[in-house]
Amino acid sequence: MLSHTSSRTARRLVAGFAVASAFAVGVPAAAATPSKAAAVAAARAEARTLARQTHASSYRVLGCRKSTPTRYVCQIENTFRTGASRCTADVVVSFRAGRARTSYSNYVCY
Repeated sequence: MLSHTSSRTARRLVAGFAVASAFAVGVPAAAATPSKAAAVAAARAEARTLARQTHASSYRVLGCRKSTPTRYVCQIENTFRTGASRCTADVVVSFRAGRARTSYSNYVCY
């Protein structure tokens, strides 16, 4: 038979676990919302990769906009010292399982 003190302690433990589990469930939902800064960082990494592949002298992210709750569409620009002066591309940044996945399209040079 449990004494009055031990049953009070047990109720406190159960209440504590309930509160902790409520917060634990809420944290991943808040962390799953990707930020614009994370999208810009992922687009910058893709721009750096394209710049290396095309021997560009510099690269930059022109801007990003949110297209779905887990996807951003960003525009990047690579500049060159010779030949085409600049090339632009659209970079789609999608967040899955807490990681950013990137792909590019519409790579056009002027």
